Amino acid sequence: MKNKLLNKNTYLLIILSTFAFRIFAQTNNTSWLIRYNDPKDRVFVENKGQFQLTDLEQSSIKYGFDGGQSKIYFTDKGVIFRFAKQVNTEKTGEKEEANLNEEENDNKKIETKTDIVYATWEGANSDVQIVAEDETTDYYSYSIKENGGLKNINHIAAFKKIIYKNLYPNIDVEYVFHPDKGIEYSIILHPGADITQVKLHYSDGHQVQLMNGDVHISTDFGDIIDHAPTTFYSDNHSNIVNSRFLQTGNTISFGLENYDNTKEVTIDPWTITPSFPNSGKVWNTQVDGAGNVYLYGGDTPLALKKYSAAGLLQWTYNTPWDSANYWMGTMITDLAGNSYVTSGSNGEISKVNTSGGLVWHNNPNGLFGPLYEYWHLAFNCDQTQLVVGGMTTPSALSASSYRGAIMNINLTNGAILGTIIVGGYSSGFPPTIHEVRSICPSSNGNFYFMTLDSIGSITPALTLNYKSINNYNFAYGSPSYTVKGNLGLNAMKTNGNFIYTQSGKTVDKRNISNGSIVASAPIPGGTSSSFLGTNSPGNSGLDIDSCGNVYVGSSNQVVKYDANLIQLATAATPSAVYDVAVNNNGEVIACGNGFAASIAMSNCHPIKPICLICVPPTIIVTATPSSICAGSSSTLLASGATSYSWSTGATTNPINVNP
Repeated sequence: MKNKLLNKNTYLLIILSTFAFRIFAQTNNTSWLIRYNDPKDRVFVENKGQFQLTDLEQSSIKYGFDGGQSKIYFTDKGVIFRFAKQVNTEKTGEKEEANLNEEENDNKKIETKTDIVYATWEGANSDVQIVAEDETTDYYSYSIKENGGLKNINHIAAFKKIIYKNLYPNIDVEYVFHPDKGIEYSIILHPGADITQVKLHYSDGHQVQLMNGDVHISTDFGDIIDHAPTTFYSDNHSNIVNSRFLQTGNTISFGLENYDNTKEVTIDPWTITPSFPNSGKVWNTQVDGAGNVYLYGGDTPLALKKYSAAGLLQWTYNTPWDSANYWMGTMITDLAGNSYVTSGSNGEISKVNTSGGLVWHNNPNGLFGPLYEYWHLAFNCDQTQLVVGGMTTPSALSASSYRGAIMNINLTNGAILGTIIVGGYSSGFPPTIHEVRSICPSSNGNFYFMTLDSIGSITPALTLNYKSINNYNFAYGSPSYTVKGNLGLNAMKTNGNFIYTQSGKTVDKRNISNGSIVASAPIPGGTSSSFLGTNSPGNSGLDIDSCGNVYVGSSNQVVKYDANLIQLATAATPSAVYDVAVNNNGEVIACGNGFAASIAMSNCHPIKPICLICVPPTIIVTATPSSICAGSSSTLLASGATSYSWSTGATTNPINVNP
């Protein structure tokens, strides 16, 4: 099975974020800008069971630095470096039928190669006290696999410093993050301390060498390098003490020359490890009714982050999914702030509440079938129904049975309530499954979707209204910016009257009744690559505000159009945009290749999630807003109000329009 977004006068700030998002307040049209992988954002996360090696080591791990493929665990005996790099390996044996992409991923598969290095403080105090300081204001939540299901651990604290108190008599060790990269550890010798007691042993099986004063510890992915220490009296950093590493086999100790041991001395080496950075890509953004911002990004693991409207990080929910075993999924957030996140291939779905806690998780896949893939989520017009566009097959053993599909999801537990097949299978070269990659609701109650080659509409009951060619002919392995395999596209929205879609290079206004294009405009800076007649967008993102303005993501900006696709404004972004969302504070949230930003674009409010109902044509309606129901002479009313006045002849009566 395949594991499959400033006006022209804007000042562009370039302030860059290993393994967390960083916020910067701005005085111009960018209210805040965040980036992945800023060393200043690294933290030590308290272990509440989410960091695991062996059962014994799990209990001894007190704190951890979670760098995705690179983790550093701190135990009462020392430090554990764990590297788990994803590598491409040539396939052996029979080709998996499920992996139909004829690009690179078809010839290679991703596997995870692991190496673990133990650094143990020899002869250290078995009752050492490990203290954490400088707690961050945000917290962490993890869902980990346990006994065939998921266990959630929430409200986990994080810190900027940890201290081993009295590791040896009169000796403490403090760990902080180096300003640029790596970790600093300071050995603090209180008066009377004996430096010869301090010995750090690296696990056998890893070569340890002294090279130009630095210690190199071999791993399967390159060396851990412990840089030669700078040593000084703690009360006067300019008063340097000559120091060096000493080596005996795999054990490292410290040599100090002519120092006064009646004074406090600090030995200050710093360590760098082989780098396996997270991609830093932010796939999706959503906002809730209060203007909070939600970002779904990364790849090892996929993580959901919640920010306040002012750009302050609230919490991070780490999913159990990574790009070694899954292709990227998607997310959606309701007005109350509940989020639903998926893996793409091996479609699984989880509900995460407003505090970052797992509410439920559902995996509908069988060992041999049925199988599902979840690429894009959509609520209905009043957020009482959730559907997911993707793929399904009754059997993993028959590639030709794979079909593009839309599944109705039970909001109580994530189970599939019903499925409609809307995309076929093409056996040409390359073979293609016409999966549903984008889907959106309309106030008329219907859903609108795009497969690789088609656009269409279904009813809330999952019956087909229509389906026609979308003129985009997306490649099976699209978009081009995904880390691995396929990915959903944030490429369509409706305002109840028209559908708007984007292909990477163009934005199109479409007839809502049949999907035909009625107006088009180029996307400045928009990109799409071609392969064997198919297209793979290099950017995505599309949203509409309550005034009908359209916001589209490009490779280097967000573009604002009016309802007729007349360009109104642009807003530069640091890199390619993958998603945009209109917020309720006159700003647009844009996210993409390594960044997210809140941008003032003089936008109106988001479109409210309300359903419109049809009143019989015999009734005369005096309420607003109203419009004519498609395909009839009935009048369309918003269901959000309590009542409207209507009349038949001389009689005027209220009518309750709440569904």
